[in-house]
Amino acid sequence: MNSVVQSILEKLYLGKFKSMYALFQHYMRIVYHKRAIIILVLSIISLSLYAGYLAFGPQSFSVLSHNQEIEKKLKDNIQSLQLENAMLQKKLFEIKGLEP
Repeated sequence: MNSVVQSILEKLYLGKFKSMYALFQHYMRIVYHKRAIIILVLSIISLSLYAGYLAFGPQSFSVLSHNQEIEKKLKDNIQSLQLENAMLQKKLFEIKGLEP
């Protein structure tokens, strides 16, 4: 029985570990000792993804600047239309004033 287990372990290539549980414990110990580095790396990746989303996503800075340009053009268009409307109203009142 022992030789069968040992041959299976050799096939799995567990190296110095006698069981999968020992291998799992070894990797968990590594994770535990390097947890600060792992958290730091995951934080950097998360912040980078968030910055990329802000810069290039549907609510990005480029969309904001494009919308501001459109807003400026529309405000200019509104002012010109208001001036045109005022001139047309003046003409209308002049025409109405001339007719009895």
